[in-house]
Amino acid sequence: MAMKIKNVRFDQNDLDRLDKLAAIHQKDVSTLIREVVTDYIDAEEWQLQQVEETVDAVESGAMETISLEQFLREER
Repeated sequence: MAMKIKNVRFDQNDLDRLDKLAAIHQKDVSTLIREVVTDYIDAEEWQLQQVEETVDAVESGAMETISLEQFLREER
């Protein structure tokens, strides 16, 4: 996949922290940032998919729901 450039601004403290982490992991900062962003995107997409699937299941009646009050009564 072709790489494209996107300018991102960081404060100096975060850049220093990124430099340290990149050195610890023996990677350049660009690689570290790409990996972190990819992991974040993957996690967010997974969470959104789970929410959509849950909403669909509730709306279709495939998943039963209870009120908060009922849940709290049952947990005591």
